[in-house]
Amino acid sequence: MRKKIRVMHVIGSLVAGGCERMFLTNLAGLEDRGRVENIGLVVSSRLELLEGWKSDAKLICLRIRPYGSKLLDQLMLFHELPRVAWAFLDERPDVVYIYHVHLPTWAMLFFLCRVFGKRLVVRKMIESVQGAHDFSLYRLSDCAVTVFGGGVRQLAERGVPPGKISHIPNGKDLSLYRSRLGGAEAKARLGLKKGNFIIGMLSRLDPIKNHQLAIRALSRLPAASNARLVIAGDDPARTAYKENLRSLIRSLNLEGRVVFLGHRNDIAEVLASFDVFVHPSLREGCPGAVLEAMCAGLPIVASDAGGSAELLGESGILIRASDDGAALSSALKRLMADGRLRTALGRKARARAERRFSLDAMLCSYERLFDELAGAAQAAKIL
Repeated sequence: MRKKIRVMHVIGSLVAGGCERMFLTNLAGLEDRGRVENIGLVVSSRLELLEGWKSDAKLICLRIRPYGSKLLDQLMLFHELPRVAWAFLDERPDVVYIYHVHLPTWAMLFFLCRVFGKRLVVRKMIESVQGAHDFSLYRLSDCAVTVFGGGVRQLAERGVPPGKISHIPNGKDLSLYRSRLGGAEAKARLGLKKGNFIIGMLSRLDPIKNHQLAIRALSRLPAASNARLVIAGDDPARTAYKENLRSLIRSLNLEGRVVFLGHRNDIAEVLASFDVFVHPSLREGCPGAVLEAMCAGLPIVASDAGGSAELLGESGILIRASDDGAALSSALKRLMADGRLRTALGRKARARAERRFSLDAMLCSYERLFDELAGAAQAAKIL
């Protein structure tokens, strides 16, 4: 019987974000399928998404505390790197798949993989990166996984060999987004009125998610429309950003029309309360929140950042990421006035998610990739 491939999935933290959710989805999904042996390694002590998560996959949490100070965080690397190295040596994976970590941690894992003849995979998440060193690590790794089609072109343009690039779009289990609640009941659970028209966002509180644009678009809608903006998601480390959003709300006289739900685990029920989903992000890879809204059968208005257009196709409305609020408010007015359009777009979005972005398709792609990489490593040893 062939020995199972051991894959170590490595991530910096488990704050509430799309990449972090996909880390847990991949870890649990691949373990359930039983063809790959999986080990998860989380560096930081920020583990918000672990609440309610269940899987037989092994998960190692180093619980390195982030201090929020660049100097202190850099000093903590002297504590982090030996523990990462020990986890690698103890588990002896065939493949290491890095979702996101500090550059020194990548360098440590790169060194260990080279010494022990293992394969290193790095995930490219967003449509732009901070500097040339980011593309260097893609070139030096054995494989760069991009979750959106545009990433293939970007990696190739910066010198990553085509044979090292793998395009694996995110996938979701649609059954997880079928709420048992109707829209009115879902709204009532959140303290919203049945007659409210809910414009929903699902994202961590991060400036690149562009919550300001959604707030400005709301200010362009008539107060009599009974529209409310509901934002699900949080980031305790960004209190200043949240206060800036509250200041903007006050300056536009929108108190009472914008609701912050904070971090939520009941995603299906939250999505069921939305009439329209908006995602005006400035930068993206393959936005998990948009895919979740598609799975829930919601009409969607999203920016054209990253892989949003690839996800939606003709099943949603796209606006420019540089919009000042006019295009978003215009799209919202159109959807508010046309219930049939909302229903049609929601059905098309769900059908597209089921047809092109299923969980099984994504997991199968990862199994093939890991099998190919481990096989190549074994062949290299024989030679």
